[in-house]
Amino acid sequence: MSEPYWAALGGGSVDYKGAWAAGTAYAAGDVVRYNGVDYLAVNPSTGVDPGVAVGPVDSGKELAYGERTTDLSLPTSGVDVITLAPITLDGATAIYAEAHATCTAGGGAGFGIDLYDGAVNLGKMLAGYDLGGYVTVSSRIRLVPTAGAHTYKLRGYGLVNTQTLYAGGGSNNVPALLRMMRA
Repeated sequence: MSEPYWAALGGGSVDYKGAWAAGTAYAAGDVVRYNGVDYLAVNPSTGVDPGVAVGPVDSGKELAYGERTTDLSLPTSGVDVITLAPITLDGATAIYAEAHATCTAGGGAGFGIDLYDGAVNLGKMLAGYDLGGYVTVSSRIRLVPTAGAHTYKLRGYGLVNTQTLYAGGGSNNVPALLRMMRA
C-alpha cells in the first residue's frame, strides 16, 4: 500500500497555508484548501493532488489505491489498466471497490472495464456505449472476499474496435483510478 500524503479534515480550528498549489513543497502538518475541502498533509509532498492522493488516514478505511496517468489503447482482446499491490483480507469484512475512468465510446461501439481478483473476472466495473465521443464514468461495488491475499486490477477493452482510455494525455488530465476500501 502506498503511504498517504493528505487527509481530509472534519472541521476545527487550524492555520491554513491557503489554496493548494502544485509547485509548492508542503511539510507534514500543513493545511491547504482544495476544491472547497481542507486537507492536512500527513507526509511531505510537492505536486501531489490532495483530491486524488488521500491515503489511509482519510477515514482509516483505504486498503489499496492505484492510478493511471497516461493514455492507453483498449484493444478488443483487453489490456491491464491498473494493478494494485496485494492486500490481505479476513474473509468476513465487506469492502468496496471504487473506480473512475474516461474513455472513448464511439464508432458504433464502446468500452468495458472489468474488475479482477488475480485471474478471476469479478464482472464489469465501468462501461460506455456508442456515445459519439468520450465519457467519464465512476462506480462503486461491494464485495465480501474470502480470507487471504488478493490482487485487484482493472482490465479494459474495446467492445467492437479499439477504444482509448484518457488518463492524463490529450484534453483530459484526470487519472483513471482503482481504490479498495473497508465497507
